[in-house]
Amino acid sequence: LKAVGYALGSNHVNVWGNPAGSRPCLMLSLHIARTPAFYEQKGILPLYAVLVFGLLCYYALEPTDLPSRISIMAALFLTVFA
Repeated sequence: LKAVGYALGSNHVNVWGNPAGSRPCLMLSLHIARTPAFYEQKGILPLYAVLVFGLLCYYALEPTDLPSRISIMAALFLTVFA
């Protein structure tokens, strides 16, 4: 939450049987800003984690176990775009 603003106004339409302009209204405005850490935690770090898991896939599995490698890489590929 970066800032809060408020103002007094009046209703511009008929609300709950009250004619327009008959009652004062309090208008609130909330200003919200995201920090750069939000984008690092929610976007960049998970993509690097998937990259590390993909690289480990080549070293952790035996070279003859190709179907297992392909299934892991397909799962990681779908994880990136989900």
